[in-house]
Amino acid sequence: MSKSIDKILADLRRRVSSVSADQLWNQRQEVVIVDCRESEEVDMGMIEGAMWIPKGKIDLMAEREISDKSTSIVVYCASGVRSLLVVENLERLGFGSVSQLTGGIEAWKAAGYDLCQPSSYRLNRRRFKSQLILQEVGEKGQRKLAESSVLIIGCGGIGSPVALYLAAAGVGRLGLVDGDFVDESNLQRQILHGTDRISMSKVESSIMTLRNLNPEVVYERHPYRLTEKNVVEMISNYDVIVDGCDNFQTRYLVNRACVASGKVNISGSVLGFQGQVASYGVPGGACFECIYPEPPQGDLATNCAEGGVLGSVVGIIGTTVATEVLKRLLGLGNDSTEFLASFDAIEGRWDYLRLKRSKLCGCNSSFKRAGFKKELNQVCDLES
Repeated sequence: MSKSIDKILADLRRRVSSVSADQLWNQRQEVVIVDCRESEEVDMGMIEGAMWIPKGKIDLMAEREISDKSTSIVVYCASGVRSLLVVENLERLGFGSVSQLTGGIEAWKAAGYDLCQPSSYRLNRRRFKSQLILQEVGEKGQRKLAESSVLIIGCGGIGSPVALYLAAAGVGRLGLVDGDFVDESNLQRQILHGTDRISMSKVESSIMTLRNLNPEVVYERHPYRLTEKNVVEMISNYDVIVDGCDNFQTRYLVNRACVASGKVNISGSVLGFQGQVASYGVPGGACFECIYPEPPQGDLATNCAEGGVLGSVVGIIGTTVATEVLKRLLGLGNDSTEFLASFDAIEGRWDYLRLKRSKLCGCNSSFKRAGFKKELNQVCDLES
């Protein structure tokens, strides 16, 4: 260590406020404790109740994680060197009451105080490291994801990338709806499945793949057709609904059930080289039926199996749907502006159409929710 660094640290030790392990133990309910170590160190144990903000991300994460700059903060590292620099950074950011734990976590252990194991999402801190360091996510956001639930309707082309990326991101509970079985013709685009899964239930095949990717997610099986008799009860148990089905009859069924239950429905659809993504049922916004008051006819009503599709385009739309779901769960983006996003793979271009709620649609009338629920059996009695 150079003399200049020695001098800097000596100056910081003289200036920075410090607390002992005993003092921190007595004050632990009254202060915010920040662990500024790296993820590998945290995995070995941390002070109970501490918030993890790695030293290199203090500038990005501190103001998001600690909104009140008058909060009393105690920072610790392994031995008390990095925490000095972090205290200096926090003071520069305007935090007015910051101290460091003298001797770091080693002093804490030497004083006889226990460490706790990180919570479930922290146990996989290495897995989620790239998300945790994002200012828009952080520990609070990762906790939101871990506590969230999503129902994915359809384990096919759209549902495959949606399920994969939501599981990879750490969404705590995923419900999978599909009454179909894996066919060889699915494998060009339905990447949850494989050749060895032909004739297997799509739900079971999906869970095999997803569990290998992230075994800590709770996967809930719904290996049956979606009908007006089960749809409302099913979606009521989830925070966000993903419509990845391949026929308009089921889309109308899902839409009315979401309106009746007050659920947001994030929908993706693909045909040929084109695809669309939209969020329906956002408070004050349009529902699917506002935009499509009647089912399209002719070529527009064709599904992928009949009309053809490029598998990679399905992947683009599916990952876009997954991103929209994660944004909603994390509270990112602006609900007051709603668009239907259309992708043209030949042109390599996205176009956006502003969605407006229809005054003539049932979701905008006096029978909203209760009426939509009552009329479900008049809209669609076809299975997906």
